Amino acid sequence: MLKTANALPKRVRRTRWQPIIFVLVVLLPSAISAAYLYEIASDQFVSEFRFHVRHAPPSAMDTSSPVSGLTGAASVALQGMTDSEIVVQYLQSRKVLDDLRPLVDIEHIYARPDADWFARLGSNEPIENQLLYWRRVVDPFFDLATGIITVKVRAFDPAEAQQVSEALLGLSEKLVNSLSDRAKYNKLNYARQEVEQKVTAMRETELALRDFRNRNAVLFPNIQATESAGVDEKLQDQISTARASLNALRIQGLEAGAPRIRLLENRISGLEAEAAQQQTRVTVGDVANLARPVPLASAMASYDALDVDAKIAAKSYEMAVMAEQRAVDEAAQQQIYLDTFVTPGKPERSLYPERWRVLLQILASTLVIWCLGTLIWRATLDHME
Repeated sequence: MLKTANALPKRVRRTRWQPIIFVLVVLLPSAISAAYLYEIASDQFVSEFRFHVRHAPPSAMDTSSPVSGLTGAASVALQGMTDSEIVVQYLQSRKVLDDLRPLVDIEHIYARPDADWFARLGSNEPIENQLLYWRRVVDPFFDLATGIITVKVRAFDPAEAQQVSEALLGLSEKLVNSLSDRAKYNKLNYARQEVEQKVTAMRETELALRDFRNRNAVLFPNIQATESAGVDEKLQDQISTARASLNALRIQGLEAGAPRIRLLENRISGLEAEAAQQQTRVTVGDVANLARPVPLASAMASYDALDVDAKIAAKSYEMAVMAEQRAVDEAAQQQIYLDTFVTPGKPERSLYPERWRVLLQILASTLVIWCLGTLIWRATLDHME
């Protein structure tokens, strides 16, 4: 009983400090926060605009197969997502601050002296601090599901919030137009380079054919081979006819030295020599003609290879010219454009700071801190006793 009686005053002394600690930890910070939020904190107005970065499908998209169509559509969608992300990153970059200064007075809007110290931009701040502040008052959000970019701009004055929003929308459209112009230039430049390369290749194959003809003294080996085959066939027919006539005379009993027999024999020998010479031209070459020592058969093979290269080069050049024309036609159209469906409006009431929500969060946080501190304090004292 004596121990219990002595312990009561200690517990009374411990609990006597709890209301004071509650006031210091919970009520006082909440009261200061409420005074700041409702008496000092400046109203911040939000102007919002929304847009979508669209890509025009290429006019030459292959729709002959479902796979090609899906691949082309996926490529366009992926490029649209990339360009949308570029716009979002631009709106949060230092570049947008540099581009925005000629359009609006950022220091006058955000460093105004009538705004509260915590919410306004400090005067003569370095660009790094200005960029951190800018990312607090401008919030671009890209929705991957819909491809829509939502931009929210805060300012201490409704008209100034709208002014900054309109300037940012104009800069975004300018950026998208520059992306479109760059894509057009790259596409046209690539198509023209392809045409130049194909022209060079086609000229090289034409020069190779010309040099081959000059070197071998032949224009069209295939035609000449056909003509040679016709001449050889005609010679063989004449040889066969002469031999038949010679055999007929021998059957008739003419002597070997008879004039008609010698005449036919000489004719057959001459025809055979001419046929052998014609065959030599095809298989060995014209030895007497130093300008064309290559056999016609070999010339045909080399000429066919060069002719195939020339036809491929001509076809490639034709396709490159068509691709260049398509690129020119597509460049005449807007390939990438900004589709704005929610324009910046002038806000009518402030949305920030959310006074009741901030005050409730502060009250809840201080209550948690007070409860935890009280439990720890009691446990420590009980352990010491």
